Amino acid sequence: MPCSMACDPQTLENYAEPRCCGSRQRWKNSIWPPTTSVSQSPPPRWARRASFPHGEIRHESRDPLPNLTAAVHQEPTMLKFRHVREEELDAFWDAMSVAFAFDRDKEDEDHIYKIFEKDRMIAAFDESHLVGTFGAFSLNMTVPGGALPTAGTTIVTVLPTHRRSGALTGMMNAHFDEVIDKGEPLAALWASEAPIYGRFGYGAAADEAAVEISSDRISFEDIDREVSVRIVGLEDALTIFPPIFEAFRLQRAGTFVRSADWWRHKRLRDPKEERRGATAQRLAVAYRGEDPVGYIQFRTKDEWSRGGVPIGAVTIDELIGIDVAAELALWNFIANMDLMTTVKMRGRPIDDPLLWTLVDPRHLSRTISDGLWVRVMDVPAALSGRRY
Repeated sequence: MPCSMACDPQTLENYAEPRCCGSRQRWKNSIWPPTTSVSQSPPPRWARRASFPHGEIRHESRDPLPNLTAAVHQEPTMLKFRHVREEELDAFWDAMSVAFAFDRDKEDEDHIYKIFEKDRMIAAFDESHLVGTFGAFSLNMTVPGGALPTAGTTIVTVLPTHRRSGALTGMMNAHFDEVIDKGEPLAALWASEAPIYGRFGYGAAADEAAVEISSDRISFEDIDREVSVRIVGLEDALTIFPPIFEAFRLQRAGTFVRSADWWRHKRLRDPKEERRGATAQRLAVAYRGEDPVGYIQFRTKDEWSRGGVPIGAVTIDELIGIDVAAELALWNFIANMDLMTTVKMRGRPIDDPLLWTLVDPRHLSRTISDGLWVRVMDVPAALSGRRY
C-alpha cells in the first residue's frame, strides 16, 4: 500500500485550488479500532501520545508477521511503532524497495537524505523485524491568500507479508499525533493507490491532467514575441529557476516552498533510472527582455518509423511560467524541436491555459485523475489561514 509524495513528477504540487476534504466524523470514526485488532476500544489519547515518539505503541494482530526472509508464523504477534534509529536505516530502505519496486542505490540514498527528515521517519516492527515505513516532510503549502504548515505524508509502505495486521493504522496514528504536536494544521500526500487514504481522513483536494498532443498541433493565435527561450545548464538553473517558481507558487494553492536542497537533490536531480530510454534532462528559461519569466525541464527520445520517418517524443517534467504568455512561449519552443512529433506531460492543472489558447484544442488529449490529497488536522487554524 505505497504512498509517495516525493516521487510524483510534480511532487506535492497541483495547480488547481483544493476543495473541501469531507467530514471530521468520518475520519474520526475510521481510525480506531484497527479491523484486525483484538482490542475493541482505542487506548486513551494521553496513553498513545505518552508512548510516542520515545516509547512504543502496540497492537495485537491475528495475522502472521514474518520479516522478509523468515518463515510465516501462525500465532498472534505484537506490532510496535516508533521512530527509526540510525542503525535501522538499512532495514527501512530494504522494506521500501520491496513496496516501491526499486533496487537500492547508495548514491540515490545520499541525495534523498539531504531532503528527508530522519526524525520524522516512523516504522512498524514485528519483534526486531522492520515491516512498514512512514515519513513526513515539514512543508509550507500555499493556500488562497497565504501559506500553512503542512505535513507532507510520504514513503508509506507495508510489506506484503503484513497486510491487514494494523501496521498502517498504527503508523498513521503515530504520524497524526506527531503532526498535532508540531502544530501543522494540514497533512497532504500524493497517493500511489487512491482507495487507501479516505478512511484516514484524507480527501481528494485537487485533480490533475496528463496531456498529450502532436507537435504540429501546438499552435496559438497570439504569441508574445518579446518572450525568448534559452537553453541553460544545471548550475544556472539552480540560480534562475527558484525565483520564478516562488513567484508562481504565490499564485497557486497546493504548491509548497522549495528549499535549496530540494532544488539540487530532488527537483533538478537527473538519475539515469528515471530517463526510461530518453535523454538526460534538458533545461531552458523563458525571458521577457532580460527578465526570467518561466522555465521548462524536459527529455527527448528519438524514434523512427520503418520508412525512416522521425516519430520522436518530448516528455516535459515541469513547465512553469509567471504568466500565460511565458507558458505559451515555452510550449511553442517545444513544438519547434526537430525530429519530435509528440509532446507528453503529467501533472497539469485542470484550468490549464493550454486548453483554451490552442487554435484547435480538440487535438489535446487529457486524462484527468486525482492529484493532491489533503487532511485537515486543525479546522480553525486551517480555515482562518486562508482568505475568502
